[in-house]
Amino acid sequence: MKQKIVMIAMVLMLPLATLMAQTPQGEGPGRGKGEKFREKVIEMRVNYVKENLGLSDAQSDKFIPVYKEYLQKAADLIKESRAIKKELKDNFEMKSDQELEVLLQKQYDQELKQLNLKKEAQDAYKKLIPLKKVAKLQLVEKEFNRTMLRKAAERMRKPGEPPHAPAPPAPPAGDGK
Repeated sequence: MKQKIVMIAMVLMLPLATLMAQTPQGEGPGRGKGEKFREKVIEMRVNYVKENLGLSDAQSDKFIPVYKEYLQKAADLIKESRAIKKELKDNFEMKSDQELEVLLQKQYDQELKQLNLKKEAQDAYKKLIPLKKVAKLQLVEKEFNRTMLRKAAERMRKPGEPPHAPAPPAPPAGDGK
């Protein structure tokens, strides 16, 4: 049961992880431009949530600082998770079973930290805003992730290319002769 909960949490956190983990091309990890990009994404997310969650000014004044703190902590955990995954990947074939076991346990512990952080944040939100808005937050965040991914895909698209390239034609049905 716990594994299912962890898996569901990871699926829900994946869009956040991919957005927070990406840095613009040509920028390496660490402080500097990558860190500024991460902060910019957090600000964009906060503004999107503010606009789409329908909070009153009083609710917004209480909720937004707590939400920002959650996003910052989540981004830090994702950064740690990426470091563990990199460590696992680097010289993978040369690692002993004992080293792999330690790294896999670190990964699992990291996933639990992310899940616990999300639960703690949600509990804090319930004290600040109505439950209906806490539930709506998940929908708004998913919508934000889709919007960001769509914008990223548009930026990567070549000029003159249609927004969605048509799917390749299906292979003809039959026995393949």
